[in-house]
Amino acid sequence: METIGEEENGNKPVNEIETYPVPFDLEKINENLIFSTNILSVLSKEQIINQAVQFHSQGKFLEAAKYYQDFINQGFKDYRVLCNYGAVL
Repeated sequence: METIGEEENGNKPVNEIETYPVPFDLEKINENLIFSTNILSVLSKEQIINQAVQFHSQGKFLEAAKYYQDFINQGFKDYRVLCNYGAVL
């Protein structure tokens, strides 16, 4: 138990916080994750570019790369995507 503060006239705690460990198995959680890549195929050319550039500018390079790759896989060609995808790789 952790004491946050004490009263001036004694050692009686004013606020107390109890912490409890929460055990979990990260590997089991990862096994249950499902990723759907079908959403990219319903986005327009500009939506894919915008989302990829947004992820890229936030430093989320793996997410950006997925969008750049999907853009290319759909047969679209755009110098911005090719340049940015090259930079991410």
